[in-house]
Amino acid sequence: MKTTIRFFNAFIRIFFLLLLLIFLPAWFVGIEQQIEIRISVAIYALFIFNSLWPAVQGRFSKKKDDILPPTRLEAWLDNAVIFGFWGIHFSAIFDYKLALSTSLFSFFPSTVSIFFPREFSFYLGLIVMILSLVLAYSSVGTLGEYFDRLTIKKNQPLITSGVYGVVRHPIYSAYLLLFSGFCLIMKSPLSLVLLLLIAYLWSITFIKREELMLIKQFGDSYIEYSKKVKRLIPFIY
Repeated sequence: MKTTIRFFNAFIRIFFLLLLLIFLPAWFVGIEQQIEIRISVAIYALFIFNSLWPAVQGRFSKKKDDILPPTRLEAWLDNAVIFGFWGIHFSAIFDYKLALSTSLFSFFPSTVSIFFPREFSFYLGLIVMILSLVLAYSSVGTLGEYFDRLTIKKNQPLITSGVYGVVRHPIYSAYLLLFSGFCLIMKSPLSLVLLLLIAYLWSITFIKREELMLIKQFGDSYIEYSKKVKRLIPFIY
């Protein structure tokens, strides 16, 4: 019974996330029937379900169990990042609508329409989004029972194998791939630029707070690990 309730709660959360991120903005500008929207919704649903599946199994900790709860400023910045990610989706969808209306790519009509053709952008975005699924499922699978909120479970080891040997936060990298793929499918270079800015803010707020928690738990082991493995982008950052 509890599993059924948790599954229903997960379904409701996925529905409302998709509604806010994609459905409502797409409906607002009248492109909810476009194939790009339908494919994006399907991939996003698979992606989000992967993150919520441990909650369905009853393995997620409560918010009150977070080791480093945010300060008031950090909570404000976290909300700003969330709003920024929503804004990126709306921007991408609005950009796509303008492209349909003018037969040109908004904001960069003379260059993007030449070097960033619609078919190339669609398939590249689709490949990037599929890669995000692979990375997300691999990350959660590697963590196994230790995949959780901003907390560390009893006897949890420092995991550096698998995708964690490539980047320190592969799940967050997967989110960035997912959002990047959406911007590409929507043919919105402006949204890609905005994504870089929001991602940087995300990395110095929430992700930084998680790393402080890991340093507190694992000490020098995590510091040495962070010197060898990049945060989000292999060999770069």
